[in-house]
Amino acid sequence: MKTYLICFIVLTLNYNNIIAQCAPNAGLDDTTCGQTYTLQGSISQSGSTVLWTSLNGAVFSDSSQLVTNVFIPAYTGGSISANFILTETNTSIPCSASDTVTITFIRFPHAEAGISQSVCGTTTQLYADTIGSGITNAYWTSSVPGININYTGSDPLPWNPIVDASGLGSGFWINNQRQVWFYWHGQGEYSCTSIDSLSVTFYEMPTANAGLDTFICGKIYNLNASPSIINYTGIWTASTGPGSSNFNPATSPNGILTVTQFGVYYFIWKEMNQNNTSCFDLDTITIDFKIVPMPDAGLDFGVCGKFAHICVTPSVSGGQWSCPQGGVAYFDAPIDSASHYNPSYQDSACAWIRYPSENITVTMFWSEFNGVCAGFDSVNVYFGSIEPAIELVDPADSVVCGPIYHLLNAQQPAYGSGFWYDTVANTMFSPSQNSNNNLTATIDTGGTNNYGWHHFYWVTVNGQCRDTSTVVSVKFIKKPIANAGTDTSVCNLYAVFNANWDSSATGTWYFLQGDYPSAIANVNSPLTFVAASQPGIYHFIWQLNTEGICYDSDTVQIIFNYPIINGIAQSSLVSDFSDFKAEIFPE
Repeated sequence: MKTYLICFIVLTLNYNNIIAQCAPNAGLDDTTCGQTYTLQGSISQSGSTVLWTSLNGAVFSDSSQLVTNVFIPAYTGGSISANFILTETNTSIPCSASDTVTITFIRFPHAEAGISQSVCGTTTQLYADTIGSGITNAYWTSSVPGININYTGSDPLPWNPIVDASGLGSGFWINNQRQVWFYWHGQGEYSCTSIDSLSVTFYEMPTANAGLDTFICGKIYNLNASPSIINYTGIWTASTGPGSSNFNPATSPNGILTVTQFGVYYFIWKEMNQNNTSCFDLDTITIDFKIVPMPDAGLDFGVCGKFAHICVTPSVSGGQWSCPQGGVAYFDAPIDSASHYNPSYQDSACAWIRYPSENITVTMFWSEFNGVCAGFDSVNVYFGSIEPAIELVDPADSVVCGPIYHLLNAQQPAYGSGFWYDTVANTMFSPSQNSNNNLTATIDTGGTNNYGWHHFYWVTVNGQCRDTSTVVSVKFIKKPIANAGTDTSVCNLYAVFNANWDSSATGTWYFLQGDYPSAIANVNSPLTFVAASQPGIYHFIWQLNTEGICYDSDTVQIIFNYPIINGIAQSSLVSDFSDFKAEIFPE
């Protein structure tokens, strides 16, 4: 019994010693891709501290944690194995122990997708770089589903496939372009993968359509190209042709084309993608510019009456006259008789035509055809009637004082127009020579010879028809301008007048009624003596008249005073007034 008890005690002590030991666990050995790994250890005793260490220069995110990230420096070769030691320390028991885990790091493969591209159309070839990449298996994907990626090479890696987006149709394009990302997935040892990408911008290729080959009569053609995409730009150029070409504008698919010579021309329409003008297409059109007959029907004209002679200069034979208005008859002479009526003159380059109405414009067309192209020219013919010219001036208004006459009056014609003219040159009409009334006629006053009789006529004009009125005779009389001289004062009872003289007028002196009586030596002389009956203020009037019709007057004031001789005022120095005459100015 004693022996058994001793054995029991020994067993109990040995068990306690085993429980008190530190036994950390660094985890299972593992393999990873790249240079980072997450270590996950465990410890046996609570309250223990831990520490991760390595001899490979590794960097821990936190070496005092059981779970920590570790980063190893760059290494050469395809892989490297590193030992990481987890040490558990417990100061309470006390105990300390370590455990080691081996992690093998496998280098990532190097994926190099190549250079980004810009291509015209929906197809291109990708070029990944696999030299020294460490890739053992690879494949491509794209950001746009449905693009066909096809590799037909013999290399185990599909590094240069052909990509084709044509199967997506028109829905592939966004504003006639589309950027697509292609991803190169590379896989190396231990299934380590790497991805690289490149972008390919596809530009929709236009399909140029310059229009149909054709011919045109003349040298002008409206171009009719059809753009194939929305965001396009284009330009026309001339390829070949007998003359030069002008596009207006050259950038419009529907511009106006003009050539300098007739013949066959070749033109190129270049349609470009506006987003990338290096993506373009060309189409050529052939246009044959045919010669067009170009007759000359002459200038528009008018006739007086119902007959007109029309004459064209034809460019080819076989032309004919026509009148869309109708009513035109063809004659061989301007004689209104059945014997001269000849419808066959419609085919004659020169013919007489008769129109039944007057005061109307008729358009005559001469048309020609050369077997391919037709040409024509037209002439407007005005058939006028004589409009009577009737002047309405009152015969009593045939004399005017001065150079201006404002009583011309005539009847306005129902058709056409009219104008005034004067047989004496240089007469001006205002506001217009064509006004039938309410106008003024001003003669040229550069010389006295322009005064006198002027003969005015009113002339009506209706096409080639004219009529002249009876004469309107107007006598222009020069209006005199009187100047009686300067007001003065004299120390006497007589003075000398000093008025102006006009050789075309007659002058007469008058004294103003109400003044004291006075005597004038020669009442018709501008330079003559005047005597007063007594001192005072006298007013004398010098009047000029032309032909007894045109008058003008001026007044002069003379103050008469008694003369002073030796200090004595003399009553008069005039002894004889028997030859002096004077009349009172008629009011």
